[in-house]
This record gives sequence, structure tokens and C-alpha cells, in this order.
Amino acid sequence: MRFTIIVIMLFVSLQISAQNLQTPEILSVSVDTVTGRPVVKWQINDPSLIDGYVVKRLIYDGVGVMPDTYNNVAVIDDPSVTEWVDNSTDYSTFADPENRIEIYRVAAFVNDGAQKKYSLMSDEMSTMQIFADYDKCSNSFNISSTYIKGVTPEYYCFRTGNGGAGERFAIEMPSNNPDGKNHLDYQHFDEHFATRSFSVEAVLSNGQSAFSPIIKLAVPEIKIPEIMKVHSVSVNDQNTLDITVNVSESQDVTKTVLIRRLAVGSDYETDTLDLPVNTNGNYVITDPNANPSARYDYLIAVYGECGTPLEFSYAAQNIVLTVSADDATSNHLLWNNPPGFSASAFSIFSVDDNGERNLLDNVTMETEYTHSLSNIIANSNDNTGNFCYQVLLSDLSSSSSDNAVQYSNIVCVDREPVLFVPNAINPDADILDNRYFRPRSGFLNDYKMNIYNKRGELLFSTTDISEGWDGKNRSGKLYPPDAYVYVITYKTSSGKTKQQSGFVNLVYQQ
Repeated sequence: MRFTIIVIMLFVSLQISAQNLQTPEILSVSVDTVTGRPVVKWQINDPSLIDGYVVKRLIYDGVGVMPDTYNNVAVIDDPSVTEWVDNSTDYSTFADPENRIEIYRVAAFVNDGAQKKYSLMSDEMSTMQIFADYDKCSNSFNISSTYIKGVTPEYYCFRTGNGGAGERFAIEMPSNNPDGKNHLDYQHFDEHFATRSFSVEAVLSNGQSAFSPIIKLAVPEIKIPEIMKVHSVSVNDQNTLDITVNVSESQDVTKTVLIRRLAVGSDYETDTLDLPVNTNGNYVITDPNANPSARYDYLIAVYGECGTPLEFSYAAQNIVLTVSADDATSNHLLWNNPPGFSASAFSIFSVDDNGERNLLDNVTMETEYTHSLSNIIANSNDNTGNFCYQVLLSDLSSSSSDNAVQYSNIVCVDREPVLFVPNAINPDADILDNRYFRPRSGFLNDYKMNIYNKRGELLFSTTDISEGWDGKNRSGKLYPPDAYVYVITYKTSSGKTKQQSGFVNLVYQQ
């Protein structure tokens, strides 16, 4: 009982003496961004009236202290010092702001003989803790921090990373937060393998800033397949598209798909085809729903456990050939050069009714070709008027092709008949062709030519386009010089019957 009375009297005595001293005001408690140690700042109205300060920290554990009590961690005998870094290891403990909240108070003292007289302790102020994690499925950092005890500051988050400049942005502090933490979900959409550093800044009403410890967070490395490539897109013999791909194995990949994109205006029509996660070399998949005459982009997408794409390959493209009739004597071919081929070599083929290819020409660094029909017409050796073509990409130098070949679609064009009819023949001519009346023609069927005199009598008839009239009768005697009537009938490649008639002059010296 007596001991209790003595303690109470001593406490009252200290309180009475403390009332005569100024009480320091803590300005901020911050964590140094370099050393990671707490830094306490304070002020007092008239430092000349005191001899120094004691800094007290709430001790959670340690030798010789009662847990959760304030104990002196620094005695400063210089009243001009108003900032202190907590490197104290008294009581076998030290400040650990990264893992717990540290709370401080400061009191002033004067030396009164062998004793010190102390002021009241300042209001308490705490450090902040910061917490962070990375959600790989939302590709976001989740940041939260504790409040600074005893004050209501404005909070900001400061983010740096990858050696770049930092960003500082405000955190909206919830009015009622049951876990006592200030939360921020910080989204980012940077590349993988990034490391980010975060700290929280509290701007106090007195203008001071207090910082939390810095926390570093690395985005987990996602192992994308080393080989992920669409080698080629080629038209097969069934007139569908074969796509040759390669995807190597990766533990982070749960699904692999082949994406087909068709540009429609400024948008895409997209469809997908499932692929094996590991194709074990080149794997050919047939796309039965693709139109070989439409130009598609094909690319591979690999998906992780979150169900979102981890990576996309470069796009490959099929070759789409178009053919048009330039004029009466040529066809014009035009096609695209798939991406990834810098010096492409193409082979141009004609394709017959049996699907056999016949090489017409080879071109390099070209995506168009003119097929001249002059010789065909001059020799009258084509009577169908139907021409079919296919282009083969035969360049093996591109790294993206891996020596894969690509065939285009087969395109056919029907030509209108061409008929050149001479207006005279001379049996005595030096040039053999001028001794016969034989039209030059192309692209016609069911040919028939009749020659009549002016009385309408039939003099000559043939269904062989290579056979000409020599101006003679069946006995080999020349008809007299005159104008004779010819009538030519034929069918176009579309089956339409046409007729052409006129006069041919038989001229020679009698």
C-alpha cells in the first residue's frame, strides 16, 4: 500500500513538473527510402528553454520490458536536434517497419541537478505498412497500406520499375475500412518479366510527407513456347486450306488454338481451331470452312490457366490469286505476297481439266503476271476458251517459312471467242498462208465455215478450223475472180451459238 502511494505521488510530481515544460509536436514519422529505417521529426516552440529530448517507441517484445509499453529508445542532449533515425537496438529489439507498425512519441527535458524534469509526451504517430501482390489473371498489382495513427493525411502511391521514371497518384481513403488498411488496386498492362517498386506517401496537414517502406514485386515469368509458328497456308488438292504449324511444349500453356481472321471493313471475322499443346514438329491442320478465294490471317494463340491468351504468334497468310481478261490476247494474274517473305519467288502454272499443272513461268519479286494468248490464237490450238491458273510460292529463304511451300487457289477465266477473218486470197501469192482463206480464231467450239457464190450455191464447207479454202472446186480448177460469201458459225465456251458472215475476194491473173 505504501509503495502504491509513493508511485502515485511520484507520478503526480512528474506531471506537475512536466506541465511547466513545452511539449514537442511530432511532425512526421517516415521510413527512409534508402536505409529502410524510421525517421522521426518534431518541433518545439523555444528550444532554448530545454536541454534535450527523449524519443519513445512502443516496444512489442524485448528483454527487460513489459510488452506494448513505450520505452526510451533515444536520449538527445542537444535541443537544436529535431530529427532522429531509429537505429536503436535497446531492449534486444529494433524497429522493423517492413513487418509491423512502429509508434513513436517525443518528450522534452531539462536538467535539474542530478535529475531530469520531463514534459508531457507528444501525441503518438506511427509508420505505415505497405502490402502488395500480383494477380496474374487480371494482370494487376494490388496495393494496400495501413493508416498513420493519429492523423488524417492525404495518401499517394509512388510506383517505379524497370529503371524508368516513377509515377505518383492519389489513393482514395475509404471512410470506413474494417481491416484498418487503405486499399488500392493498381492495374498495369506492361510486358512480362517486369519488377515494380511501390511505396505510399502520406502528405500531412503540416506539409510534411511520410513514406512507407518500399516493397518490390516481380511479375512471375511466364514460359512462352520457344517455337510457336504458322509456317504456311496452302491450298490442297481438295481445294481447302492446309495450315502447317509448330508449337513447342510449355508448362504454363493449357490450351493452344489456331485463329483465323478475315478482314471485313475495319473489323475482323474471327474463328478458332483447336491445336495440340505440343505439335512435336510441323503439324498440318485442314480448315474445311475456309474459302480459298478469300485472304485470311492465321496465327497461333496460347492460353494459360487463367483462360486468357498469353502470347500470339506472327500471322501467316494464304495466297489469293485473281485473273482478269486484259484484252483479246492476254490474261492478267494478280496475287498477294504473304507476310514474312522479303524476296519471294513464284511459279505460275496453267491447270488443265484433269488438274495437271503445266509451268508457264517463274518470277521473283513480282506479284503479277501477264499470260499472252497470241500464239494460241495464231495456231488455233485452243477451242475451249477456258483458262485455269495456280501460283506456287517457291521462295525458301524466309526464316518464317521454314522451307514450306504454298499454293494459291485455282482460278479459271472464260474467254470470249476471237475470230480474225481475211478479206482476200490469192492462189498465186508468194506467202503460203495468203493462198488460203483460213480465219485465225481462238476460244470457240463447234466451228463450221461455208463458202457460197453470189447465187447461193455452196462451194466449200469444213468443220476443221485449220482447213482453209483454196478457191478451187472439187476438180481442182479455180473459181473465177470474184467476191464470195463466207458464213462461219460457232459456239462460245458458255454454249451460246454465234454466226459471222461477209465477203472474201478471190484475186489472181487469168
